[in-house]
Amino acid sequence: MKPIQTVLTLGMALALGVPGAVWPKDELSSIPSQQSIEERLKQISPDIRLPVYKRPQRATRGGRDQGGSRGGVEDLPVVLVLAPSDHAGWTTHAQPILYWYLSKVTTFPLNFVLRDTRSKKPKPLLEVPLNSPSKAGVQKIRLGEYNVKLDAGVPYRWFITLVRDPEAPSRNIVAEGWVERVEFTEALTIIFPAAGEKDPIDLAKAGLWYDAVEAISESIEEDPQNNTLRIQRAALLNQVGLPEIAQFDLRQSGIP
Repeated sequence: MKPIQTVLTLGMALALGVPGAVWPKDELSSIPSQQSIEERLKQISPDIRLPVYKRPQRATRGGRDQGGSRGGVEDLPVVLVLAPSDHAGWTTHAQPILYWYLSKVTTFPLNFVLRDTRSKKPKPLLEVPLNSPSKAGVQKIRLGEYNVKLDAGVPYRWFITLVRDPEAPSRNIVAEGWVERVEFTEALTIIFPAAGEKDPIDLAKAGLWYDAVEAISESIEEDPQNNTLRIQRAALLNQVGLPEIAQFDLRQSGIP
């Protein structure tokens, strides 16, 4: 990944109460509601198997921070992470793929930070600049590319930051999610009898959020013209309060 210059002290940004997403005025009127997306999904997908995410009963409290609107800002993109809103999403992978969303291309620097909640040190476990995506939509970060592994049973916080002003962190756009690795127990092997064949619908039902998103997103990359896959991901994302990204997927599948 080719680095781009960014100077961000995340601790300062968080201390100043930086929001998780700044909504441009022209974006506010187009933000759909979860209910509207749910109703559209019922109309367009009566014969499609849709994933139903089941929140783990012992999930760690935490979750997504997507902030709000500050009004009067310039033409900025919306930055969101594909994560549950009120708890740490589960994964069975030591090096999961983390997905995030950018509503439009930008020339502002982007930064990724991963923090271990056990650590009291200001320095994060990982902090790297990101290439600016060439197109809007769902993006990904492979932890395997950075030789970072998650310990089981530990909540981690991860952040995507769009750096508007390195000297004024409070002006930056910060989106936050939580992830926790859980052991792949013997009981779960009943759900996935075929090695390597993991159904995102079963993964969502098992409460493995990041694994479900990864499975369906990887399938979309392999078959981008498969509208059923985008409809399924839209349903999954809408369930955790991400109707903006759900709407993006529906539009990509040709549904206005």
